Amino acid sequence: MNTLTGIEAERVNQILKHAIDRLQILSYVPTSWDDDLVVDLKCQPVLNSLERLWMCEEQLKEIDMSMGLEGVKDITTLKQAHRVCRATCRNLIADRDSLQVMMGRPELQSDDFSKFIKYLNELRSQVMQRLTTTVEDEAANRALLHDLTERERHFEESRDVLQNKLNDLRKERETVCNGLDQTIRKLQHELQDITQVKGNFFFSFFANGFLHSTTILKSRVFRKK
Repeated sequence: MNTLTGIEAERVNQILKHAIDRLQILSYVPTSWDDDLVVDLKCQPVLNSLERLWMCEEQLKEIDMSMGLEGVKDITTLKQAHRVCRATCRNLIADRDSLQVMMGRPELQSDDFSKFIKYLNELRSQVMQRLTTTVEDEAANRALLHDLTERERHFEESRDVLQNKLNDLRKERETVCNGLDQTIRKLQHELQDITQVKGNFFFSFFANGFLHSTTILKSRVFRKK
Protein backbone atom coordinates (compact mmCIF):
# COMPACT_ATOMS: atom_id res chain seq x y z
CA MET A 1 0.00 0.00 0.00
CA ASN A 2 1.45 3.33 -1.05
CA THR A 3 1.56 6.45 1.12
CA LEU A 4 -1.28 8.27 -0.65
CA THR A 5 -3.65 5.34 -0.24
CA GLY A 6 -2.73 5.06 3.42
CA ILE A 7 -3.41 8.76 4.00
CA GLU A 8 -6.80 8.58 2.27
CA ALA A 9 -7.74 5.44 4.20
CA GLU A 10 -6.83 7.10 7.49
CA ARG A 11 -8.83 10.20 6.52
CA VAL A 12 -11.93 8.10 5.83
CA ASN A 13 -11.37 6.23 9.10
CA GLN A 14 -11.15 9.49 11.06
CA ILE A 15 -14.32 10.83 9.43
CA LEU A 16 -16.23 7.70 10.39
CA LYS A 17 -14.78 7.80 13.90
CA HIS A 18 -15.77 11.47 14.24
CA ALA A 19 -19.36 10.68 13.21
CA ILE A 20 -19.60 7.64 15.51
CA ASP A 21 -18.27 9.61 18.50
CA ARG A 22 -20.92 12.26 18.02
CA LEU A 23 -23.65 9.67 17.64
CA GLN A 24 -22.39 8.10 20.84
CA ILE A 25 -22.77 11.44 22.62
CA LEU A 26 -26.24 12.04 21.17
CA SER A 27 -27.37 8.59 22.26
CA TYR A 28 -27.25 9.82 25.88
CA VAL A 29 -29.37 12.92 25.18
CA PRO A 30 -33.04 12.44 26.20
CA THR A 31 -35.68 13.20 23.59
CA SER A 32 -37.69 15.28 26.05
CA TRP A 33 -37.21 17.48 29.10
CA ASP A 34 -35.45 15.72 31.99
CA ASP A 35 -35.54 17.58 35.32
CA ASP A 36 -32.98 15.34 37.03
CA LEU A 37 -30.48 15.84 34.21
CA VAL A 38 -31.02 19.61 34.18
CA VAL A 39 -30.31 19.78 37.92
CA ASP A 40 -27.05 17.84 37.55
CA LEU A 41 -25.74 19.91 34.61
CA LYS A 42 -23.97 23.14 35.55
CA CYS A 43 -22.76 24.41 32.17
CA GLN A 44 -25.13 27.05 30.80
CA PRO A 45 -24.21 26.61 27.09
CA VAL A 46 -24.98 22.90 27.39
CA LEU A 47 -28.30 23.63 29.07
CA ASN A 48 -29.22 26.18 26.42
CA SER A 49 -28.42 23.82 23.55
CA LEU A 50 -30.35 20.98 25.22
CA GLU A 51 -33.35 23.24 25.71
CA ARG A 52 -33.32 24.25 22.04
CA LEU A 53 -32.90 20.60 21.02
CA TRP A 54 -35.90 19.52 23.10
CA MET A 55 -37.96 22.33 21.59
CA CYS A 56 -37.07 21.14 18.08
CA GLU A 57 -38.00 17.59 19.06
CA GLU A 58 -41.40 18.77 20.26
CA GLN A 59 -41.97 20.69 17.03
CA LEU A 60 -41.07 17.64 14.95
CA LYS A 61 -43.47 15.49 17.01
CA GLU A 62 -46.26 17.99 16.46
CA ILE A 63 -45.57 18.01 12.72
CA ASP A 64 -45.69 14.20 12.64
CA MET A 65 -48.98 14.13 14.54
CA SER A 66 -50.60 16.80 12.39
CA MET A 67 -49.52 15.47 8.99
CA GLY A 68 -49.54 11.74 9.68
CA LEU A 69 -47.30 9.17 8.04
CA GLU A 70 -47.80 10.63 4.56
CA GLY A 71 -46.94 14.19 5.51
CA VAL A 72 -43.64 15.87 4.80
CA LYS A 73 -41.72 17.40 7.69
CA ASP A 74 -40.88 21.08 7.66
CA ILE A 75 -37.44 21.41 6.08
CA THR A 76 -36.68 24.49 8.13
CA THR A 77 -37.39 22.69 11.40
CA LEU A 78 -35.26 19.76 10.30
CA LYS A 79 -32.33 21.97 9.43
CA GLN A 80 -32.71 23.78 12.72
CA ALA A 81 -32.71 20.43 14.57
CA HIS A 82 -29.54 19.43 12.72
CA ARG A 83 -27.80 22.66 13.70
CA VAL A 84 -28.89 22.30 17.33
CA CYS A 85 -27.62 18.69 17.41
CA ARG A 86 -24.21 19.79 16.16
CA ALA A 87 -24.11 22.64 18.69
CA THR A 88 -25.07 20.25 21.50
CA CYS A 89 -22.24 17.90 20.53
CA ARG A 90 -19.73 20.74 20.45
CA ASN A 91 -20.84 22.05 23.85
CA LEU A 92 -20.71 18.61 25.46
CA ILE A 93 -17.25 17.92 24.04
CA ALA A 94 -16.07 21.31 25.28
CA ASP A 95 -17.45 20.70 28.79
CA ARG A 96 -16.20 17.30 29.93
CA ASP A 97 -18.00 17.51 33.28
CA SER A 98 -21.40 17.70 31.61
CA LEU A 99 -20.46 14.88 29.27
CA GLN A 100 -19.44 12.70 32.22
CA VAL A 101 -22.72 13.47 33.98
CA MET A 102 -24.71 12.31 30.96
CA MET A 103 -22.61 9.20 30.34
CA GLY A 104 -22.84 8.38 34.02
CA ARG A 105 -26.51 7.59 33.44
CA PRO A 106 -26.46 4.52 31.16
CA GLU A 107 -30.25 4.23 31.34
CA LEU A 108 -30.45 7.21 28.98
CA GLN A 109 -28.98 5.10 26.16
CA SER A 110 -31.35 2.56 24.64
CA ASP A 111 -30.27 -0.98 23.85
CA ASP A 112 -31.10 -0.55 20.17
CA PHE A 113 -28.89 2.51 19.90
CA SER A 114 -26.06 0.68 21.69
CA LYS A 115 -26.28 -2.11 19.12
CA PHE A 116 -26.34 0.49 16.35
CA ILE A 117 -23.12 2.08 17.63
CA LYS A 118 -21.52 -1.36 17.93
CA TYR A 119 -22.43 -2.22 14.33
CA LEU A 120 -21.07 1.12 13.12
CA ASN A 121 -17.73 0.46 14.82
CA GLU A 122 -17.57 -2.97 13.22
CA LEU A 123 -18.38 -1.41 9.85
CA ARG A 124 -15.60 1.16 10.34
CA SER A 125 -13.12 -1.62 11.08
CA GLN A 126 -14.20 -3.52 7.96
CA VAL A 127 -13.94 -0.40 5.79
CA MET A 128 -10.48 0.40 7.16
CA GLN A 129 -9.35 -3.15 6.52
CA ARG A 130 -10.62 -3.12 2.95
CA LEU A 131 -9.06 0.27 2.23
CA THR A 132 -5.65 -0.76 3.57
CA THR A 133 -5.60 -4.14 1.80
CA THR A 134 -3.63 -4.19 -1.44
CA VAL A 135 -4.33 -6.34 -4.48
CA GLU A 136 -1.44 -8.63 -3.55
CA ASP A 137 -2.73 -8.99 0.01
CA GLU A 138 -6.22 -9.74 -1.29
CA ALA A 139 -4.85 -12.44 -3.60
CA ALA A 140 -2.80 -13.91 -0.76
CA ASN A 141 -5.87 -13.89 1.51
CA ARG A 142 -7.93 -15.66 -1.15
CA ALA A 143 -5.20 -18.27 -1.62
CA LEU A 144 -4.97 -18.77 2.14
CA LEU A 145 -8.74 -19.10 2.42
CA HIS A 146 -8.78 -21.65 -0.41
CA ASP A 147 -5.98 -23.63 1.25
CA LEU A 148 -7.75 -23.60 4.61
CA THR A 149 -11.00 -24.69 2.95
CA GLU A 150 -9.28 -27.60 1.22
CA ARG A 151 -7.57 -28.64 4.45
CA GLU A 152 -10.86 -28.48 6.28
CA ARG A 153 -12.49 -30.66 3.62
CA HIS A 154 -9.61 -33.16 3.79
CA PHE A 155 -9.80 -33.34 7.58
CA GLU A 156 -13.57 -33.84 7.42
CA GLU A 157 -13.13 -36.72 4.99
CA SER A 158 -10.46 -38.26 7.25
CA ARG A 159 -12.76 -37.83 10.21
CA ASP A 160 -15.58 -39.62 8.35
CA VAL A 161 -13.26 -42.51 7.45
CA LEU A 162 -12.07 -42.85 11.04
CA GLN A 163 -15.65 -42.64 12.29
CA ASN A 164 -16.68 -45.49 9.96
CA LYS A 165 -13.74 -47.59 11.14
CA LEU A 166 -14.66 -46.90 14.72
CA ASN A 167 -18.26 -47.94 14.06
CA ASP A 168 -17.06 -51.19 12.43
CA LEU A 169 -14.79 -51.92 15.40
CA ARG A 170 -17.65 -51.27 17.79
CA LYS A 171 -19.93 -53.66 15.88
CA GLU A 172 -17.18 -56.31 15.81
CA ARG A 173 -16.56 -55.90 19.53
CA GLU A 174 -20.28 -56.21 20.24
CA THR A 175 -20.42 -59.41 18.16
CA VAL A 176 -17.45 -60.88 20.03
CA CYS A 177 -18.89 -59.85 23.38
CA ASN A 178 -22.25 -61.41 22.54
CA GLY A 179 -20.51 -64.67 21.52
CA LEU A 180 -18.51 -64.71 24.75
CA ASP A 181 -21.65 -64.03 26.78
CA GLN A 182 -23.40 -66.98 25.15
CA THR A 183 -20.38 -69.22 25.80
CA ILE A 184 -20.24 -68.13 29.43
CA ARG A 185 -23.96 -68.77 29.93
CA LYS A 186 -23.62 -72.21 28.29
CA LEU A 187 -20.66 -73.12 30.52
CA GLN A 188 -22.56 -71.91 33.58
CA HIS A 189 -25.51 -74.15 32.73
CA GLU A 190 -23.19 -77.13 32.14
CA LEU A 191 -21.41 -76.45 35.42
CA GLN A 192 -24.74 -76.24 37.20
CA ASP A 193 -25.85 -79.56 35.68
CA ILE A 194 -22.54 -81.24 36.62
CA THR A 195 -22.80 -79.92 40.16
CA GLN A 196 -26.35 -81.19 40.46
CA VAL A 197 -25.43 -84.66 39.09
CA LYS A 198 -22.41 -84.84 41.38
CA GLY A 199 -24.49 -83.90 44.37
CA ASN A 200 -27.08 -86.57 43.55
CA PHE A 201 -24.31 -89.16 43.12
CA PHE A 202 -22.75 -88.44 46.52
CA PHE A 203 -26.17 -88.44 48.16
CA SER A 204 -26.99 -91.84 46.65
CA PHE A 205 -23.56 -93.19 47.63
CA PHE A 206 -23.85 -92.12 51.26
CA ALA A 207 -27.47 -93.27 51.44
CA ASN A 208 -26.58 -96.73 50.18
CA GLY A 209 -23.63 -96.93 52.52
CA PHE A 210 -25.76 -95.95 55.45
CA LEU A 211 -28.38 -98.54 54.59
CA HIS A 212 -25.72 -101.26 54.19
CA SER A 213 -24.17 -100.38 57.57
CA THR A 214 -27.57 -100.45 59.22
CA THR A 215 -28.32 -103.86 57.76
CA ILE A 216 -24.99 -105.26 59.04
CA LEU A 217 -25.62 -103.92 62.54
CA LYS A 218 -29.10 -105.41 62.65
CA SER A 219 -27.83 -108.82 61.56
CA ARG A 220 -25.13 -108.75 64.28
CA VAL A 221 -27.72 -107.89 66.91
CA PHE A 222 -29.94 -110.81 65.86
CA ARG A 223 -26.99 -113.21 66.02
CA LYS A 224 -26.14 -112.20 69.58
CA LYS A 225 -29.67 -112.81 70.63
